[in-house]
Amino acid sequence: MKTIWVLLGTMTLAGAAAAAENCTVQVRMSNTATAAPLVLFQAKSTAAAMFAHIGVKLEFTSSARPLACGKPIEIRFEAGTRAAERPDSLAYAMPYLEGGASIHVFVERVAAMVPANRAGVVLGHVLAHEITHVLQGASRHSEDGVMKAHWESGDFRAMESRPLPFAPLDVLLLQTAATHKTQGADSLAAAK
Repeated sequence: MKTIWVLLGTMTLAGAAAAAENCTVQVRMSNTATAAPLVLFQAKSTAAAMFAHIGVKLEFTSSARPLACGKPIEIRFEAGTRAAERPDSLAYAMPYLEGGASIHVFVERVAAMVPANRAGVVLGHVLAHEITHVLQGASRHSEDGVMKAHWESGDFRAMESRPLPFAPLDVLLLQTAATHKTQGADSLAAAK
């Protein structure tokens, strides 16, 4: 019986991954001048690679081009550290805004945590973490990996050599979210 559940789970993951690859998640960034260009390039590359590894494609843009797979995710880089605003956070997501999901990133907090040559990789993990919250539509966390509630020194050391992984449940939820976006886009196209 256990073998059947493992086989069904594997087939579900494979099907969700195939459908997820058909959907590109568009991410629009604003106020990017608060981050150094190299740091921003490394962050986008890191986040995109992390999602590509699980079959979800990210497209970073500053345009308002329409999408086939849902509304774009908006990321705003916040200057300053605003001690009173979410003092323990590097960023926060607002996945339920009527006009589209929004993420706010405290760039200077991220930069203050690590040496300058690692800021892009850490920022990429922050982006991946918050984008995951938006795609999953939940504020849930995992025991380890990129969706861990609070990264520890060992997590930051691990980021130096390879991206933190998504937990299996996060992979399933992300691929399912991308699948639903694809099915929604197919329904809209059929209705036209």
